[in-house]
Amino acid sequence: MIKIQFAILLFSFALEINAQNYLGVITSNYGGVMSTDLQPASFVDGRLLFDLNIGSVNVNTYQNFVSFNTSGMPGGWLKSFKNNQAYNSWALPDSTFMDRHIVKRYSDNTSNKMGANINLQVDIFNFAFHITPNIAIGLKAKARSITNIDNINTSFAVLLDQGLNYPLLWNQNINEQFINANHLSWTEVGFNYGQVVLDEKEHFLKVGATVKYLKGYSAAYFQVADLQYNLKNNDTMQLLTGNFNYGYSDNIPVILQNGLNNKFNSNFGIGLDLGFVYEWRPKYKDFKYDMDGERNLWMKNKNKYKAKVGISLIDLGSMRFKKGGLSRNFSVNNSSPFDLQSFSTVSSLSDFNQIIDSLINESSGSGNTNWTAEQDVNSTFVMRIPTAFSLQFDYQIGQYFYVNVTGVMNVILMKKYTKVIVPNQFSITPSFDYSWFGLYFPISMNEYSGFKTGIASRLGPFSIGVTDFRTLFAVGKVRGAEFYLGLSLPILYAAIKDKDKDKISDKKDNWNLGF
Repeated sequence: MIKIQFAILLFSFALEINAQNYLGVITSNYGGVMSTDLQPASFVDGRLLFDLNIGSVNVNTYQNFVSFNTSGMPGGWLKSFKNNQAYNSWALPDSTFMDRHIVKRYSDNTSNKMGANINLQVDIFNFAFHITPNIAIGLKAKARSITNIDNINTSFAVLLDQGLNYPLLWNQNINEQFINANHLSWTEVGFNYGQVVLDEKEHFLKVGATVKYLKGYSAAYFQVADLQYNLKNNDTMQLLTGNFNYGYSDNIPVILQNGLNNKFNSNFGIGLDLGFVYEWRPKYKDFKYDMDGERNLWMKNKNKYKAKVGISLIDLGSMRFKKGGLSRNFSVNNSSPFDLQSFSTVSSLSDFNQIIDSLINESSGSGNTNWTAEQDVNSTFVMRIPTAFSLQFDYQIGQYFYVNVTGVMNVILMKKYTKVIVPNQFSITPSFDYSWFGLYFPISMNEYSGFKTGIASRLGPFSIGVTDFRTLFAVGKVRGAEFYLGLSLPILYAAIKDKDKDKISDKKDNWNLGF
């Protein structure tokens, strides 16, 4: 039997195609429309007159159950997987692969909460442009998918790992406040608007909003609240209480049977991003000029701030799905011995539901409330997109050199069981940021990935990034992976030239495509 820790690690690496996505580039002054995902006010009064994102993808998959110990791998990922002898030795029944490379991060005497987050975003099209120097608009369309597993107690993880056969955790009450597992795949089409609202010497303020049309593809949720259990042995539960809720969109069985299709399943929903950015410009006079009878014009091709602060609330919204027929809400309050072998024959959700229904009917027929169906007359459920609050701070430490500090925090309550979330994340990104080239070194931490350091770059129209060196070079203990790439067509503001005589002499930035 494949152990739970290996299965979860494989699940984390199964995607081959945020916390914030596009970490590093997304906070660049030349991030263009990509940056509006995090801060909807970022594009207006930015360095780009126009930006078209031809396509980009971000994959983020991390978990904190186990680590993959890369020590002893012959030459990193590629050489190891090309080495047939090494690969075959991992697959043999007597292989010591698990003991050598899979490091559990939980035990019966730890109290950490275990979980996983898988986040996929594909930008289908995305563009923005200035209609006046102080007003910009944009349009974006993207496909997104998020899967969360949250709040798994370490004791529960140990019992699952050992198939409940762990005597040290028998005959004791174990409490779980919440266990959550959620999935949502959807598309969104958004209209972005940004405007300058304050321009007073060294003080500058701009605001932005993105209104999004949401359409869901698939969704599923599972939550256990107020769970308490006590195992007598690996076959018998002598205490089980809790409230159970699980459901899914009614196309999930079709997807599981026939694979992916292109049919949407939800009613349309409305999403919203809001944000503002304040810039402190102590040397604002250095970026002013007079031309053709107009005075105090800004050099649009220059970054003028010494420091700037952004605040945003992103991904407000939800979609309503038609509920699949095997969805259930029920409560358990059972303090008598219960034979867990009742579930040994389960091979599908339908089998599981039949057993739950039989337990509820048996309890009702006996006149007790050991197993009780909760009243739920709704044939639909609402799935929330990952609402988060973000605070961004950027400081110029020298010409073209910056340091950015960004925090992203989930704001959806844990007790809301029909939602997907982004993990709370904190990042610091030193960068070299120039019109046609940028280099970024994001240092970040969240509860799933732990501490990680990566690298990202803008190379003309191309953006590429990896958020964890350990994943890239197969060094240390790897808990997942995140990478992204994108292709854009930016048109930067030109250096201003006086039509008659006094020229603003920065010809290097004269109307270009960013490379």
